[in-house]
Amino acid sequence: MGDASQSSGPATLVELCLQVSVEHDYWQAQRRQLACLPEEAANDLLRRLLQQRRLGAPQLALFRHCATVVDLSSAAVGAAWLAELGACSALRELRLARCNRLRNAHLQPLAALAPTLQSLDLSGCPGLSSAALAAHLAPLTALRRLDVSGTALASPGLASLAAALTALTSLRADCTAVDDACCQAVGGCLLALRQLGMAGSSVGDAGVQHLEQLQHLTDLDLGHTLVRCPPVLPSLRRLTMEGCTLGLADESAQEAVWLHLGAALPCLEELRLAGASLAPPHGERLLRLLLAGSAASLRQLDLRGVEMRDGLAALEGGTQLSWLDLSGTPAADQDLCHLALLPLSWLSLAGTAVGDAGLAQLLAATSLSYLDLRDTRVADGAWPALAQLPRLTWLDMSGSQATFAAAPKGHSQLASLTSLTLTPSQLDHRGCRNLAAAAPQLRELRLGSRAVDDRALKALCSGLQQLGSLSLSHCSVTDPGLRSAMPRCTASLRRLSLHDCWLASAEGLQAAAAAAAQAGGRLEWVERDGTAVPLPQPVAVPAGPQRSSSGADSTPPAAPRERPRPAASAGVLPPAVLEFDERLAYSTEELLSLGEAGQRGSPAAQRMRQLLPPDLRAP
Repeated sequence: MGDASQSSGPATLVELCLQVSVEHDYWQAQRRQLACLPEEAANDLLRRLLQQRRLGAPQLALFRHCATVVDLSSAAVGAAWLAELGACSALRELRLARCNRLRNAHLQPLAALAPTLQSLDLSGCPGLSSAALAAHLAPLTALRRLDVSGTALASPGLASLAAALTALTSLRADCTAVDDACCQAVGGCLLALRQLGMAGSSVGDAGVQHLEQLQHLTDLDLGHTLVRCPPVLPSLRRLTMEGCTLGLADESAQEAVWLHLGAALPCLEELRLAGASLAPPHGERLLRLLLAGSAASLRQLDLRGVEMRDGLAALEGGTQLSWLDLSGTPAADQDLCHLALLPLSWLSLAGTAVGDAGLAQLLAATSLSYLDLRDTRVADGAWPALAQLPRLTWLDMSGSQATFAAAPKGHSQLASLTSLTLTPSQLDHRGCRNLAAAAPQLRELRLGSRAVDDRALKALCSGLQQLGSLSLSHCSVTDPGLRSAMPRCTASLRRLSLHDCWLASAEGLQAAAAAAAQAGGRLEWVERDGTAVPLPQPVAVPAGPQRSSSGADSTPPAAPRERPRPAASAGVLPPAVLEFDERLAYSTEELLSLGEAGQRGSPAAQRMRQLLPPDLRAP
């Protein structure tokens, strides 16, 4: 049961009762009734108390007979807590992840949970030795899920646990000292295993051969291990080999199965190979065979940073692949023809050599909704192709060559685009005007360019009437520009964020928010360089003038308004204004040139010292 803030509807009666119980300590006064709580309500109440740190080890005894799930992750758990946990007769799931104070002797009370405990998480507890884990966890024969990642577990300890906990369906032993020596016990004893994680260990190909006995295994994580050849497990649905090296210098028996017998993973749905290396002479061929043998079932494929040359051709004919990450690969325009008919909805080409010609080959990808083109060669010629993607809602073109220099023509509008990121970019005020015309449905915009000034901000706020979140970084907008532009997008704008926009001050953002509020806007969050800017409080609209019974207006006459002072001439401002912000004495162009002058002895720096008052001049 979640919190009320997480649910879409109003809080339920049980939710309200739990809130009152926690706030007023009713849970301590009604000790007898705690045992009568439904399982879900008892677990929710205990979770709230633990999150708010309002419950210590002695009070845990109140939940002995009703709590079935206890999460003490990252808590200062010691002997007292484990003693109380050992008395929880209904406990089925216990999470003790990242409990750095946990020691070997503290685990002894867990043996009392043997009849009921089905899930135990001890990940990130470096104080637990391999021998202690084997001794204290072996009696927990009802365990179905066990996570001992990040502990001091070694191969002898894992072999002992595998022989004792034969009912396990999920085992995580990532970042431990296990190696090939324990794989025979794992493969021979844990025949019901469906999920196995050994990432960051010393397991190699010899050990993986024993894991091929696990005919029900569907999820295998071998990332950053010594494994160089994928296992032949037809039941696998998810395989992770991130950071591994595919291929051997001398052909092994396991590699020969792939190279000569045509092994395949026909049920594989998710393959993660980010950062994997391809060793000659068979590494790239091994990757092609792995992709071809699972192309019909693959749904997600992560190839980030893999130096493959023509492996994408193996994906042709795939009918399920919807998520593909090719960032940091040598993929170029000619390679995208292999993706043309795939049912992709998520695609990342960040850091590749793909340009406008490559995107033109994705016209048939009508299901594409997320496209990452950061640091590519894509320029303005890609807009006609992007406009043909009817479901494209999220686009990142940061660091690309797009300028929006030309206005959109015909059907070049990105009608479905709602989120766009261009940080950094080459846009100026003309590009911003054309951007607003090309993507009028934008709700979220992240923009970074020194050429984006007050005119550009005015064009964006005038053209993007559905914009709800605007983030500007390294832009040249000023306080007057913000005050002028904000009232133009009051209908939808809720969040405004500025980073490294040094011409805009916190006071200017406050004034812009006030101007937006006067125009009917509802800004909910404004920040500058990561610091929240206080928003003006809404001012109640006064009621109309009341008349007395005689019909005369009873409202006292308003005080006469003070005549506005004449505007100061350019470069000459009253001293009071100069004391408020010295930047107001210069134009935007002067400030930019002064800010970009990096040397104290430059003419621009000398001019700044001459223009400043004597008491503010640098020595």
